[in-house]
Amino acid sequence: MPHFQFDQHELFYEQTGQGPPLVLLNGLMRHLSLWDNWVSVLQGSFEVLRLDFLGSGRSKTSPTSFSIESLADQVSSLLDHLDISKAHLLGFSLGTAVLQSFALKYPKRVLNCALLTPFFKFPTCASLHYRNQIKLKKQGVDLKVAMEAELPWLYSDTYLRERQNILQLIEEEENNPYPFSIDSYEAQLNALEEFDQTAHLSSLTSPCLLMAGEHDFLTLPTYAKKMNALLPHGRLEIIPRAPHMGFQEQGLDFITVIMEWLLDR
Repeated sequence: MPHFQFDQHELFYEQTGQGPPLVLLNGLMRHLSLWDNWVSVLQGSFEVLRLDFLGSGRSKTSPTSFSIESLADQVSSLLDHLDISKAHLLGFSLGTAVLQSFALKYPKRVLNCALLTPFFKFPTCASLHYRNQIKLKKQGVDLKVAMEAELPWLYSDTYLRERQNILQLIEEEENNPYPFSIDSYEAQLNALEEFDQTAHLSSLTSPCLLMAGEHDFLTLPTYAKKMNALLPHGRLEIIPRAPHMGFQEQGLDFITVIMEWLLDR
């Protein structure tokens, strides 16, 4: 399986499809299978690159401290490893923070950006939620109980009304082949809590598509609206009724807009 070297660490990645390079950036403590349902569509038009950040998925090591900027450096190292000079970037949640840091630090390596549930500074309510999740895990709370506390933050009322959807999500997590450690979880959350690009967004010159869910209670759409006002080349799309994980619940609504955005430019 493909790995590349970054700062004495081995990071896992996957590469598929043909066309302009498109890098997919995961959310908090997610591994690259987050995008499995999208790759079959995207790889018909793009060379799709996915990687597992430090501390998650099949990447080999879990340092206890790193920054969002260092995660952006991992993306740059992957492009170097594959001899790719420029790429489109698509990030979800934490991935949008990495995307912003990458686009500001390596502007000549960016074609276009698409940000799902974006924020320029990690929301306090999201921080409190994830801190509580860490406390539950440290206290050894049953996985099902912890997940039932978390799911209303991520999915819509309509989706969770179907009990089978809840059971399926719990089963997927129980069978997760790449479970994360609490230390890795905390390291990524610490990095997010230090992230703040408020003062720098006006310098992000790459074209950016911002996609926010109308019913995202974790990263409120007001963050995307403020970002759009600060970005020189931003476009804002609020997806009706979409929660934080709306790109999975309402994938077609998201991917149609993203494909048009990337292919028309």
